[in-house]
Amino acid sequence: MIVYSWAGLCNRLRVLFSYLLIANKNNNKLTMIWEKNRACPGYFLDYFKPIENVEFSDEVPEIIDFKTNGQHKKTRKLFIYKELLLKDELKDKINKNKNILGDFIAVQIRRTDTISTPWKRESYIPDEDYINFLNKYPDHNIYIATDNYNTQNKFYNLFKDRIKVINLINKPKKYVPAIRQTTIEETIIDIYMCVNSKHFMGSPYSSVTTLINELRNNNHLS
Repeated sequence: MIVYSWAGLCNRLRVLFSYLLIANKNNNKLTMIWEKNRACPGYFLDYFKPIENVEFSDEVPEIIDFKTNGQHKKTRKLFIYKELLLKDELKDKINKNKNILGDFIAVQIRRTDTISTPWKRESYIPDEDYINFLNKYPDHNIYIATDNYNTQNKFYNLFKDRIKVINLINKPKKYVPAIRQTTIEETIIDIYMCVNSKHFMGSPYSSVTTLINELRNNNHLS
C-alpha cells in the first residue's frame, strides 16, 4: 500500500498511523511517501523511531494507492498512535525540560499558517483567554508552545517569572502570516511538553492541539 500526504507534520502523522492500521489488518506493507516541503520541512525518521511494516520514501511515484491529508475513516474512533515513539536524543531534551519545570501547565497558541480558519469559523481564541487560564494556576510553572515570535514575546514578558524553559523564536525580518516561525524539532518538543503538562489549553483549530489532546487522553507520553 502506497500512501502520500503533503500536509504538515500532525496531519501526516494522522495519515501515516491510520493507514498503517489498515495495512496491518490486510497483511500489507505500508510505503509512506514523506517529502520535505514548506508545510513539513523534515523527515519522520529524523525525530521518531522506525515503525515495523512501514517504509518511508521521499520520491513520489507515478502510481499511488491513496493521496490524502485525512485520517482513514475506518479508524476515526480508534487511538492510532501507539507506535509513535520519539528518538532517544529528542526524548532526553524533553525530559530535561520537564525536570527543570517540575509541576507545570502549558498552552499551545497557533498564530500563523491557520489563522484565517478560526476567524471564518468564529473559533478564534483571544490572548486574554490564555492569560486567564494561566492565571488560574499561579503555583505552577508555565510552558508556552507557539509558532509565532510576537505571541511568544508577549507571553514571556507577562509570565517570565514562571517560564523556566523557552526556546526563543528569532524575530522574522519580514512578517509573513502564512509561514510558521519554528522548526519541526521545536514543534515536536512543544507537542510533548504540552502532553506532559498538568493542565493544558490549546487552539481548537490546530492539528497540533488535536494531536496533543489525543496523546494526553490516552496517556501516551513518548
